[in-house]
Parts: sequence; C-alpha cells; structure tokens
Amino acid sequence: MGINKKTFAEAWASVSGNVWLGGTPNSDNGDFKDIPGVNKGKAFGGDDHVAGNGGDNVIAGNWGDDFLRGDAGHDYLFGGFGNDALLGDELGGWQGNDQLNGDAGDDVMAGGGGNDVMDGGSDNDLMIGGTGNDCMTGGTGNDVMLGGADNDTMYGNDGDDCMAGQSGDDIMRGGAGYDMMSGGMGADVLYGNAGNDVLAGNAGDDYINGGAGNDWAYGGSGDDIIRGWNGHDKIDGGDGDDALLGQRGNDTIWGGAGKDSIQGGGGDDLIDGGWGDDLIEGNDNADCIKGGQGNDTIYGDNADGDPAVGEASDLIQGNEGNDTIYAGEDDDQVNGGADNDTIYGQDGNDILAGDEGHDFVSGGEGHDQIQGNGGNDFLVGDAGNDVIAGNWGQDVLYGDSGDDCLNGGNGNDYLYGGTGEDDLDGGAGEDYLDGGDGDDMLYGNVGNDILFGDQGQTGGGMDVLLGGKGDDELHGGKDDDCLIADVGNDTMWGEADGDDFVFGHDVDVNGDGDCDDPEDYTSTVIGNNTIMDFDADQEDRVIFHSAFEGTLSATLANGDQDVLITSSLGGSVLVKGLVAELEGIDPSDPFFDDAALMDFLLKSGEDGDGKGIIEFEDKCVTLPDCEPENPHTNWEAIWTPPAYCCTELSIDGIGDTTINTTELEIATLFVEQDANVFISGGVLCIDLAAEYVAVA
Repeated sequence: MGINKKTFAEAWASVSGNVWLGGTPNSDNGDFKDIPGVNKGKAFGGDDHVAGNGGDNVIAGNWGDDFLRGDAGHDYLFGGFGNDALLGDELGGWQGNDQLNGDAGDDVMAGGGGNDVMDGGSDNDLMIGGTGNDCMTGGTGNDVMLGGADNDTMYGNDGDDCMAGQSGDDIMRGGAGYDMMSGGMGADVLYGNAGNDVLAGNAGDDYINGGAGNDWAYGGSGDDIIRGWNGHDKIDGGDGDDALLGQRGNDTIWGGAGKDSIQGGGGDDLIDGGWGDDLIEGNDNADCIKGGQGNDTIYGDNADGDPAVGEASDLIQGNEGNDTIYAGEDDDQVNGGADNDTIYGQDGNDILAGDEGHDFVSGGEGHDQIQGNGGNDFLVGDAGNDVIAGNWGQDVLYGDSGDDCLNGGNGNDYLYGGTGEDDLDGGAGEDYLDGGDGDDMLYGNVGNDILFGDQGQTGGGMDVLLGGKGDDELHGGKDDDCLIADVGNDTMWGEADGDDFVFGHDVDVNGDGDCDDPEDYTSTVIGNNTIMDFDADQEDRVIFHSAFEGTLSATLANGDQDVLITSSLGGSVLVKGLVAELEGIDPSDPFFDDAALMDFLLKSGEDGDGKGIIEFEDKCVTLPDCEPENPHTNWEAIWTPPAYCCTELSIDGIGDTTINTTELEIATLFVEQDANVFISGGVLCIDLAAEYVAVA
C-alpha cells in the first residue's frame, strides 16, 4: 500500500514526537537517531544534512541546498528552497513508503524501496523511483523521472519532461510541453497530452495516446494500441500484433512486424503495414498506403462502407503477399505488387494494376484504367468506359457495361466486351475475343485467334472483326457485321443478317484516322481464306478495296460445290456452298467457264444478270489503342525521431560541508541502469526506442 500525498501541514500534524529545529546554517546535527524522541524537524538557513530515524519522520529543508534522508519508516521530506537531494531510503536498505517534495530548485530525489510519492515542484528535477509502485509528479520545469522496478505512475505536467518506466506496468502522462517517454518492460500506458511528444512503449503490450500536438509514438515489441489523436503524428507499431490509429491530422503510420490493424483516421495519411498480415483502413481524405510484406487487407476508405469525408483519392501499393484491396471512393491509384492480389476499384475513375502474380482486378463504378501486368489475371471493368490491358500472362478481360477498350497483350487471353461499343485487341498469343452486345471492334492481332462479334444475343450490334496475323476464326454473330481477313489463312462465319467479308482491306495502321493515306493501309489479298456460311438472301457481300491492284479470277472447287476466288498477287478466298446458294451457276453448261463465273460474281454477265456478290469499296478500320495509365503509388516517408533524452548530472555538492552528496553520486547509486536507461561520462540518457533488456 502506498503513502497518501499530504501537504506539509497535514504531514506535520500526522507525526507525533519531539520537534528538532536546526537554526545553525551548514550544520549536520539533524540526525534524528542521535536525538531521542525526535520524529520531525525543520532546517532553517544554509545547506544542511538531516536524516530521519527508524520511525515515520517529517523533515523540511527550507532554504539552502539540503541533503534530506528519511531512512527507515514512512517519511515525509520537503526540500523547500534550493537545489536539494531527497532520499526516502538507503540503497538496499529500508522499504518505507515515503513522500518526497522537491519544492523550489533543481532537486534530485530517490525513493529507494517502498511505494513512494515524489513531487518535483518548480524547476528542473530528477526523480528516481527504485523498487515499489511509485508516483512521480514533475510540476513546472523540465523534469526527468525514472520508474525503476514495479508499477510506477508519472505526471510530467508543465515543462519538457523525460520519463522512463523501466520494469513494471507503468503509467505516464506528459502534460504540457515537449515530453519524451520510454515505457521499458511491462504493459505500459503513455499519454502525451498537450505538446509535441515522443512516446516509446518498448517491450510489453502497451497503450499509447499522443494527445494534442504532433507526436511520435513507438510501440516496440508486444501487442500495442497506439492512438495519435490530434495533430500530425508519426506512429510505429514495432514488433507484435498492434492496433494503430492516426485519428485526426495528417499522420504517418508504420505497422512494423506482426499482424497489425491500422486506421489512418481523418487527414491525408501515409501508412505502411510492414511485415505481417495487416488490416489497413485509410479512412477519410486522400491517403498513401503500402501493405508491405504479408497477406494484407487494405481499404482506401472505411471498411464498414461509411462514406469518406473529404477528397478521398488514395494511392495504394500492396507490395509483397496475397493482398485484398478495396480502393473506395473518388479517383484512386492501386498497384497490387508481388504475388496474387484481389483489387476492387469501387467508386471513381481509378487506375489499377495487379502487377506481379495471378491477380483479380475489378474496376467498379467509374471510367477505370486497369492493367494485369505479370501473371494470369482476371480483369473486370464493371460500370463505365474502361481501358483494360492484360499485358503478360494468360488473362481474362471482361469489359462489362460501358464502351470499353481491352488489350490482351502477350499470352493466350480471353476478352469479353460486354454491353456497349467496345474495342478488343487480342495482342500476341492465341486469343478468344467476344464483343458482346453493341457495335464492337475486334482485332485478333498476332496469333491464331478466335473472334466473335457476339454470341447471337439480342443487341449483338454491327461489329468489325479483323483477324490480324495468324490463322484466325471470325464469327460475326447477330446484325450486319464486317469480317476482315488479314495475314494468315482465316476462316469466316458471318452468321445472322447481312455481312461483309473483306479482303485487301484498308486498315489505318498508324491510328491517325486518315484512310486516304496509302501508307496507312494494304490492298492485297494475303493468305488462303475461307467463308463458311455465305448467305445471299441476307445480302452478304465479298468486298475488295476500291484500289485493289491485282487481277481476280474464280473457279469451281470441291465437286463444284464451292467457289475459289484467287488473286494474281497471291492469296485466295474459298466460298463454301456458294454454288447451291446462288441461282444461275450451272457447272454442266459447257459455255459457263471460269471467266463467265467471274463475270457472274461481279454482276457483269449477259444483260447484267449476274449476282454481283463481289464489290469494290473502301473499308477504313482504325486499330484499337488500349493503353491504360500506370498507377503512381510509390512514396517514401522518412522521419527519424529523437533517439535519446539526455541530461548532464551535476557534481555540485548538496548538504552540509561534512556530509553531502551530488546529483551524479545519487544517480549512480540509485538508477537502475538497463538497455534504455544508462549513465555515461556524467550524462544520464534514456534510449527512447530501445527494447528493454535487464542487465545481469
């Protein structure tokens, strides 16, 4: 049980016995054990040494630099005016519960054993707790408080104070001023209160609250809870599974090692989860977030779905690990980083990249720009006019609603435009493209690709299909489609409605929209192509460019069932089943030769009675240009907190000319030196971010 704090009058009244009054300056005759029956006394003038006896004593130093010792018993020591030294007990001796009041002056106090109460009063004081559950109050001035062993409580009050809990479960409150605290070993509670403070929990499961001001808080090892509260705070959880809350202000938060829960709170925050599987919420405003190493769950805004306050465009980097990221409101930029990530852009016009690994990315609402980059990715645009690129790997790209632009990149990809007027570019590899509803542009690009303008659904749209390099399959689907052969041997199905099968086409390869520039197109038949379902009743057509430079010829093929159209420049078009489809082709007629067949197909036969399925006209096609922006999510926050809180120990004598001491001497005897509190060269230092390790 500790001692109840009392005023001098209350303490004086509580102790019975004779009274000693030391009226002679610089006298050491205040040794109560040498004066029978004396339990309390006052030293008036000069620098005195006064010691108690085995009982409960009250000693007042009053004026001068006094050296007061309680020794055994539960003692009350009042330094008064001057730079005093107050010892509750001798080192390794008695275990009394003492009250030490420095009052005015730069005082040094050591409680020794027992549960002691110390009050520095005004000026700059040094308080040393020792063993027992001690309570220290700094008062005004810049004070240093050392808890020592057991569970101590410290109040900095006014001034720039420095505190170290050392062993035990300690409570520290900084008060006003620039305070520095080190919890040491144990489950400590640190409150910065007013001022810009430095708070280090170090070992143990600590609770830290920065309070008002721009604070730095370090949890150290253990499962810590840290609240920045008001101000622009710097928070480092250290090792352990920590709960870190920036709260108000523009905060910087490092999770450190462990499975941390981090909330930025209000303000534009910088958050780095560090090592471990972390849960991170940016909360309100525009935040920069890194998941760090581990499988992290990241919310750019609020995990509970509550609307964010302020402009909430976040920059999010998953880094290493299989991360799940919810970007939240407004226009966010997200990079999943290494490994297999799941990313939801949610609201806003977002820029999203899965980066390395096999990623799932969903754009959500808004006009999003999405990249898969490395790995086999599944990319969904959702609502809005989205730009999606798979880049490397075997990717699935789904535009969903809106007018989307999809580029598979390298690898064998699946591209589905969804509803809207979409542009699909398969890129390199053997790709599968499906435009879905709407008037779509499909470009197989390099590789043997399969292209579907749609799957025959209502609203399929008038699609343009360009195979590109490779032996491609082109399926027009519903409505009037345009199927364009390119390099390679292409197979074409117009399917429903009237379709144009185009050869020697005009492709705007420069993408400048100038279809009259001959440098922008080719006009030769390339490859041996096949039309599988030509339908004259649907008004299908075979189209060659108006500036076609070669000579066409036609002949019957495959048992006079099909028609083979060839070019003098190379390449051919085989129209399957065309003989049965067109009335007027009679293979048994000896006058119906290849020339007559060609005239019939060009509608230039006798009296112009040919079918005219071959026509010459311009077909200008601009290639898709699907290049989403790269997210810019790299940021660095470097801030080095003060590493030490140090004070030079005085070597000025305190006490009588015969019996005296110094601040350095008392600190050397009573300070429990360890990893975060040490004395070197006459300087006492607290290592604010040191892990507590007991010195053997």
